[in-house]
Amino acid sequence: MTETLQEKGVDVRERVLEEFVAVLNIIEPENAAYGNGLFAPRGDSYPYPVKKEDIDYGYCKTYLARCGPRSGRTISFSINKSWFSVKYPENRLRVYIHELTHLKHYGQNGSAHSPRFWQDVAFHTMVALDRWDEIADVFDLAVDPDEFKNHVTNDPVGNTTDGRSQTPAEASEVLEEYLEDYNTGVA
Repeated sequence: MTETLQEKGVDVRERVLEEFVAVLNIIEPENAAYGNGLFAPRGDSYPYPVKKEDIDYGYCKTYLARCGPRSGRTISFSINKSWFSVKYPENRLRVYIHELTHLKHYGQNGSAHSPRFWQDVAFHTMVALDRWDEIADVFDLAVDPDEFKNHVTNDPVGNTTDGRSQTPAEASEVLEEYLEDYNTGVA
């Protein structure tokens, strides 16, 4: 059975940062601040592995979380601590996937939630499912991949879609099409 961070009695702020960094290093999304990011040659310009010290970590109240690239190997990541303290791992993972996708789409095409953004959320979700054993290890307890996929497909809402090109229902349909029959790499 999964537990919320509040139920576990842990330092929410520290635990969320640990989970985010671990998931970020498993998924390795492209990062707009590093040119081609994922496909860049390893070296000083390659952003992975990211360490906790590479995160400009803060609080936010209006959003569940915010994320974006910064220069100098820094990633900006802010959380709504109250929200994270009472959510189960599958829902926290959904937010981490959503936010790390902003590393690629930060400031692109005048919209942070374009149709391409949601396709990349689906891709990052598939990477997580392919590497499910590693993802599950991040959360200390059993994490349900089907529950996670359900949270991802219900992620698009009015303020997380670009209404000029896609409705929340259309974005959810795209996610469902990609993820409907996609299973974890675990037998």
